Amino acid sequence: MLKIDTEKGVVDIGVRDFAEFGWSLSGGGPSSGGLWRMELGRQWHNTLADRARESLAEGEQLHIEWPIQAVVVREGWQIRFSGRIDQLLVQSDGRKVVREIKSVDRPLPEDEDTLLKDYVVYMRQLALYLELFPLSDKSHGKLIQGELILVDISSGVVQTLFPSEHPQVLLEPIWHHLLSFVEARRKTLKLRRSLVVASPFNAWRQGQETFRDDLFASATRAQVLALQAPTGFGKTGILLEYALTGLRDGLWDRILYLSGKTTGQLPVVNQLKSMLHDTCSVPVMHIRSQQEMRADLNFSAEDLRDEIQNQRWQDSGLSIEYLMRAGVPSHAELRELSHKFGLDPYRLSLMLLPYCDLWLGDYNYVFGPGSKHVFF
Repeated sequence: MLKIDTEKGVVDIGVRDFAEFGWSLSGGGPSSGGLWRMELGRQWHNTLADRARESLAEGEQLHIEWPIQAVVVREGWQIRFSGRIDQLLVQSDGRKVVREIKSVDRPLPEDEDTLLKDYVVYMRQLALYLELFPLSDKSHGKLIQGELILVDISSGVVQTLFPSEHPQVLLEPIWHHLLSFVEARRKTLKLRRSLVVASPFNAWRQGQETFRDDLFASATRAQVLALQAPTGFGKTGILLEYALTGLRDGLWDRILYLSGKTTGQLPVVNQLKSMLHDTCSVPVMHIRSQQEMRADLNFSAEDLRDEIQNQRWQDSGLSIEYLMRAGVPSHAELRELSHKFGLDPYRLSLMLLPYCDLWLGDYNYVFGPGSKHVFF
């Protein structure tokens, strides 16, 4: 979980979250593992812990799930890390070995270079532990190495990998992504404080102001509200006024506006344009369907492979900062990038979501088991 306090310049982040942080055009998708996969992984962790205990030499100590907390200061930000080392082996001479254990669903052993490429996130996690451990280790014992231990969940075969690069080399790109993102959030929050929310209507009709006043008053007493009014009453404008005002005042960090039909989202977009004089102060992303975003682009299955899309993103020379330089790019602009670089405009829109304060889309992005991975 990533938490940013722009006032104090503090970022709280888990070690695993940091290792996974960054932008890619991977397709993603709902988790295929579920609870059974988590339980199986836990069982293998326990099994390997038992084996490690049995193989301890005289004078050695083994710690399981060793908690670690450390603070790193970079570019004026205080980054507070927390995590748990799977296994910490303390050798008889005081030297230490950090072990990161991951259960994988693939036959082992396999070519090491292939595994290092496929599981670079796991190696980053280990690299970060190697960097943080000296900051949190009060015994000042010499750390000699880190080990990434992979176990095949089907056969139980274990393969151990060792870092092929210095931890700083693996972690520096992640530092760049993280610091760029938190600075962008700080800039957005600064703009948000001076946000001017225009009236949703040129002239208020009978009952609308009472409806609005009731909404603002009721929201102070309940976390969930149900609003009901006839079609054409102006619910969208009143609701957006309430949501945007709360965003400006710091009552919440993000707005999710959901509807059942795409046709119901277009009036929301138009209403927002009339109420926000400076759209950069509230970045809005209207998530449309894959079919709509990819219409007439003639993508093949090969074109949409994660490896192909990520390579095209790297080759394009584009960056999130460039795409957001003048606010959130329109769907037409994303499709133009698709024509030029072969990038999937749908995945581009998802990649920009963390930079946006208002997400507009279908109900299924939150409640549909097969689609809620889009937002979460």
